[in-house]
Amino acid sequence: MNKNLDRLTAQRALDISPFIVMEILEKAQAMEARGHKVVHMEIGEPDFQTPEVVKEAAAEALRQDLTKYTHSLGLPELRTAISQSFKREYNVDIDPKRVIVTTGTSAGVLLTFAALVNPGEEVILTDPGYPCYPKFLSLVGGKPVYIGLREEDGWQVSITDLASAISSKTKCVMIKSPTNPT
Repeated sequence: MNKNLDRLTAQRALDISPFIVMEILEKAQAMEARGHKVVHMEIGEPDFQTPEVVKEAAAEALRQDLTKYTHSLGLPELRTAISQSFKREYNVDIDPKRVIVTTGTSAGVLLTFAALVNPGEEVILTDPGYPCYPKFLSLVGGKPVYIGLREEDGWQVSITDLASAISSKTKCVMIKSPTNPT
């Protein structure tokens, strides 16, 4: 990093190693720019175009000037629709007041860690797991504790391993579905 930029950057940010997936993506994009054919296997980018219904909904929102600030937790109608979707898909009742809309999973996880985890507290994460989550945890001063996922267990969390990982410093357990990476 540039020394002047380093002086302005918080040490906790400097201590975080780069997300290797993005480094690989940037190299792949540079290869494409030089005319090489590249098969992307580095990020979870959909292999399909944006559905027309989504494009039309976005265009209609622009036509209606729906570009203003919304409720801080997300549009109430969207939160209700998400709640109804969970009921329909998983038979789980979630009060729409308990639904928070974020710009994506990573933003949601970072906000969750910031809201729940104090410096020095532990969060149990699975391994393998998404490499950004421990980085987010370190930003708020939390410490990851890993429990391994094994093929012979169908890549599911072992209750025995989970129980042995819990300590007096455990603040929360993060079990993802589906497991990432898959």
